[in-house]
Amino acid sequence: MISTRDSASEIEDFLWAGAVGGIASVMGEIFLKEKLAARRKEHRKKHYAPFIVMLVVFLILHFFYPTKNIYSTAIAFVVCAIVVAFLRSDLIPTMFVGALVITVLYFLLFVYFLVLYPGFIDRCYNLPNISGIRLLGVPIEELMFATSGGAVWSVAYEYFQGYRFAPGRRFRLVEV
Repeated sequence: MISTRDSASEIEDFLWAGAVGGIASVMGEIFLKEKLAARRKEHRKKHYAPFIVMLVVFLILHFFYPTKNIYSTAIAFVVCAIVVAFLRSDLIPTMFVGALVITVLYFLLFVYFLVLYPGFIDRCYNLPNISGIRLLGVPIEELMFATSGGAVWSVAYEYFQGYRFAPGRRFRLVEV
């Protein structure tokens, strides 16, 4: 959970974001039943531009709004997702599915956490730094973080490695 606390809990926020990113990195592929295929046989130079843009956007926003990290993070993720989508439109379906799945998972886990620790938000969040809008107790900012982060991290590996999904397997959702 990316909280808006002003304390030394930033390392926990970073670790949580990494865990969420790890889960998101496989969600679209799993739910779309995709298989990766290398685009080229020769070694490919990695392209970091969208992620550098994401970092720059975050740092600029953090400089101007140092107590609004959750908003800065979500906006930086959205900008990164837009750049990735512009450069690799084939990743857009995976990006949307990854964003949706990670948001639902994140929301359900957060609700479960709030059942176990009902006063967590009021005790641990810097409430003046968030909107106060909650869905079943979950701050809307957390869902913004999950959606935007899910969009980025669900396609980061494919983007970095230059992988495409194998032909003939596009857009098949998991049968339930």
